[in-house]
Amino acid sequence: MDFAASLESSSSLQVIFVNPVKPKTKRHFSIPQSEEQWQNCRRENGLATVDSLVNKVSNLRGWDQRHLQEWEKFVVIAATVVDLYRGQEEDTLRFGKVYAGRTGYETRRKDRAAVLSLISLLDRLYSAGLKHRAFELLILLNLRLSKLRLWTSRYFKEIFLEFPKILFETKEEIQACVPLYLPFLVQLLRPEYTLNTIQRALKSKTLTRHDLDAFQQACHTRQCVPSLPFNSGEFQASQSSQESQALDHELGQALHIDKMFPADLNTTIAGYKVFDMSQELYQKASVAEKHQEICNRIERSNACITQYEWSDRFHLPAANQAIDDLVYNGVLHGSDVFRQKTYLKYCGHLKVENSSLQILIPTSPKEILDVSLLSSEHNIDHKIPWRTDQVLLLGQGTILSTTGNIGFISIAMPLSSE
Repeated sequence: MDFAASLESSSSLQVIFVNPVKPKTKRHFSIPQSEEQWQNCRRENGLATVDSLVNKVSNLRGWDQRHLQEWEKFVVIAATVVDLYRGQEEDTLRFGKVYAGRTGYETRRKDRAAVLSLISLLDRLYSAGLKHRAFELLILLNLRLSKLRLWTSRYFKEIFLEFPKILFETKEEIQACVPLYLPFLVQLLRPEYTLNTIQRALKSKTLTRHDLDAFQQACHTRQCVPSLPFNSGEFQASQSSQESQALDHELGQALHIDKMFPADLNTTIAGYKVFDMSQELYQKASVAEKHQEICNRIERSNACITQYEWSDRFHLPAANQAIDDLVYNGVLHGSDVFRQKTYLKYCGHLKVENSSLQILIPTSPKEILDVSLLSSEHNIDHKIPWRTDQVLLLGQGTILSTTGNIGFISIAMPLSSE
């Protein structure tokens, strides 16, 4: 806190305390605030005519042969998220000219997380009434990748809350025929992947296969009849449901976005299972618990998460040991399953995604406290002790709730569809 002091003629000392208001962060983008501004932005960015729209989309196919615009970099990065989801090695990912030179893993990880958050923001804006225009913001915002990677979850929320003040009339227009929906654009770069695979990797279900067919037809024929926006898919929900989806996305974002090998289970996980830790795992988890450098905080009405910087030196040995133990005990088949990982302190509720398995290695507190586990699929509503000498496996759809702060190393993986 700053203070200023002045000596009065009476020789008394007057102290004035000042609480300066933190200056607003200067924005590196602008948002169209009126219909006129929106149409002007469309003309300036090549989104005003059918030909210019289709040309912009079609040019993506040659992404690896030329310098990329900023929005095109987001599409390429989103495509690498899907590549990792499908099991491709990090070292074999193709980025073209997204980066000017050699880029470290941590920067690439932050960029993938930022692009996923951007996709979530555009989806929410679509549902909030902006419809296909929400996807145009991919280009109209004119965001730079170097700035986007610095955005926090709170900043994305502020951007979303700014839009309800901006009202646009829903009307027929050609842009609705060629929505710049990121999963559709990724499909142009990765035609070998199905839309369902792309949407699962990018955590987006706003538009459907029928919408993709119409999009591809418009791009092929270059003929667009002015139309109303597509009906949204899973995002037609109440505001409270949208908040829940945003929280689920941010919980997923807190995980490292790495290659994910599907897990083959040798046993049924009916909601959850508890296993005693091996001595080796207990020792490695104790070492990991001592290294806590905060790198991210996520706050919502029903959850508060502190994410710590992941350390391959301290945290990875515990995660790998847990996988080895589960394979040794016959729970998992094979050892090449682990990829998504994070180290968290958590208070609230955590829901495991469908077709996924989550392994929790408790690290704190040392005192035993109760946590709640709920699974509607298996009719489970249990309270169990949270212990730092046990490993907890959560099946798909299971919800863990706690009112106290618990620390744990988390490993998440998709379940094999076979």
